[in-house]
Amino acid sequence: IESNNIESNTFTNIKQEIEFTLSKKYSESFDIIDVYFEKGLNQYVFKASPTSQVSICFEGNFDERKSELKDKLIHDAYPNIKWSYEASVY
Repeated sequence: IESNNIESNTFTNIKQEIEFTLSKKYSESFDIIDVYFEKGLNQYVFKASPTSQVSICFEGNFDERKSELKDKLIHDAYPNIKWSYEASVY
């Protein structure tokens, strides 16, 4: 039971760290919908949505080992998805 709690706590902390990193990068808040560790990449893969626009959903990779906050987001599709969404609205 203890190992499940540790894993659960780790994923909660990773979710919070990804939310924090995204909010610093884009100056808005995000909700992490899903996150899992991809062993082949040695990174976390996440699915997120901006809190203000839950209809926009995007994926990205996160590397907690990087020391600089800006380097932790290896890839995220938010700029492209947001632009596509806004283009379709107007």
